[in-house]
Order: sequence, then C-alpha cells, then structure tokens
Amino acid sequence: MSRLGGLVAATLGAVALVAAGPSVGRAADLANAGEGTRWITLGVHAGPVVGSSAQPANALIVNGEVYVVDAGNGVAGQLFKAGINPAVVSSIFISHNHNDHNADMGTLMGVEYSSGRVAPITVYGPAGTEAAMKGFMEFFRVNADIRMSEADHQVPPEAVFFARDISAPGVVYRDRNIIVTAVENDHFHFAAGSPAHGRARSYAYRFQTPDRVIVYTGDTGPSARVVELAKGADLLISEVINVPELIAYFTKNPPTPANARGSKGSGPKLQDVLRHFKEDHLSPEDVGRMASAAGVKSVLLTHLAPEVPEQDLERVYLVPIRKFYSGPVVVAHDLGNY
Repeated sequence: MSRLGGLVAATLGAVALVAAGPSVGRAADLANAGEGTRWITLGVHAGPVVGSSAQPANALIVNGEVYVVDAGNGVAGQLFKAGINPAVVSSIFISHNHNDHNADMGTLMGVEYSSGRVAPITVYGPAGTEAAMKGFMEFFRVNADIRMSEADHQVPPEAVFFARDISAPGVVYRDRNIIVTAVENDHFHFAAGSPAHGRARSYAYRFQTPDRVIVYTGDTGPSARVVELAKGADLLISEVINVPELIAYFTKNPPTPANARGSKGSGPKLQDVLRHFKEDHLSPEDVGRMASAAGVKSVLLTHLAPEVPEQDLERVYLVPIRKFYSGPVVVAHDLGNY
C-alpha cells in the first residue's frame, strides 16, 4: 500500500460508524466529541475457546484519546466496527498474558504502522509483555522491510513499537487524560515447580479520568486487593463465570480429547478446568460481594462464560449478583458503549 493508500485507509477507518447498541450511540461520535469518558467493550467472550462474541478487548476513550485495555483476537477489526480508527490508539494495557487477552496487541500495532503511523506506541503489562513484543518484532520484520523498501516508511518499527513490563503495583502510567494504577489480582495459583510459578502476574487496573473512575478487574478470583483498588469507583468492570452453567454445558458438550486425532498429548481434565474456574475467576456471587464491599456506583459484566441467550442473562448473571449488590448491573455486549 502506498503512503496515499495508507492515509485513505486511515481516513476510512476514522469515519466508519457502526451502531454499538440501542442504548449508547456510536463509538466514533464519542471518540470525536473531545470531552468526557466512555468505555467500549470490543469483545466480551471468555477465551480461549472461540464463541459467537469476540474475545476480551476494550477501548477507553477520554477527551478524544483512545486507549486499548486487553487485546484479544481480532481487536483491530472490532475497533473498526466500533467506528474507531485503529491507527489512533495511543497506549495499550494488558491485564495478563493469556492469549485471549494479548493475542493481537502486536497485530494492532502492526496495523497502525502499516497505515503510516510514526508516533511511538507502548504496551504496558505484566512480566512477559516485553518478551512478547520482541517475538512480534521478529515476526513483523519481513513486513517492515517491505514497507520501508516501498518508501511508505522512513521510520523503523523499533522507533514506533515499545513494551514495558509492570514490575510492581502502583501508578504505572499517567498523561493529561488518565492516571492508571495497577494491583496484582488473584488469577494465578500455580503449583511449585510449574513453568509459570513465581514468574507470571495478572493485574487489575484503576483508570482515573477528569470525570470518572473506572476499575477493570481483568481475570481474577476473589481478591481483597481488587476490592481496595475499586473503592468508590464510578464503574467496576468485572469478569464473571457461572460455574454451574458451565458444568451443565460441559455435560452436554464434553471437551474433545487432545489425542482425538492421533496426538499423543492429553488435554486438560474436566476437574482441573472446573477447579480453575472456581479458584481463579469470579462467580456472579463473588462479583456482588466485591462490588458491595468496594462501594462502587455501578457494575459492568464482561468476560462472560458461558455464552447464554439474551433471555437467560437475567437468571444466569444478574439474579445471583443482586443477592449481594443493590446497585446498577449491566451485562456487556460486543461493541457496547458505557
């Protein structure tokens, strides 16, 4: 693509408008409004299994600036569908390095670069984020060489793409629009001697903007640290998994063994998967307890498992939460604006 072609593509991306839902209007209008804070759920389906909804990704828009929070598969396309030009994203925040949350952070940067971006962009995340970026740079090298040879770019990707591992909780980012505070949550419980034990981290983020405070749990089990982080927030954006509903689903749809097609490996055992769901994720009741303890003003549910029909959302997610939390609760959908 020529430089002119890149500019045309970027312009088309900027003006593409897709309605995000009957209650909230268009993301592009919000991005171009120049004032205020909005959160857009680009994908709400818990991975790694693919579902009808996109995998976890979000856009935070503050005074016209766009920040991406988690970058599951297809995030650039979801931004486009939301009416947001992927080339204008200013920073990326990754909660943890599971592929349903980080798979396309590099691809998103690559889309920006190939559209003519020369301004630096940084992805922030737990230990391993910098290593992931190095891997993407190696993958991207052939494309970058071609782009530079076509004279689309005089700036090498090394001068555009950056990553920073978060080494400790606290304020990890600030600019004129937001202050971002991170705490380690309770998503990982690795056995001693396992490859990730003592190394992998998972974070929740508090985004303080001029007009709102938004807390994003990322993937986590019940966590006192996340409750403290969320104290008094305007909006708690929480993952949620209904384990009994998942058990019912797996009973009807048993997981396919990894060796079904001749592989000598074996897939995860159902009891291990269910243990992970119970210990490392939040049930609706857990969300209600944490939201109440933190005194948040409202709750938005994302990272949904299982996917259920619209008519079942109340029973599966909202009724259990309301046993413990009396404030407003909304179940997010792809391309929803809040």
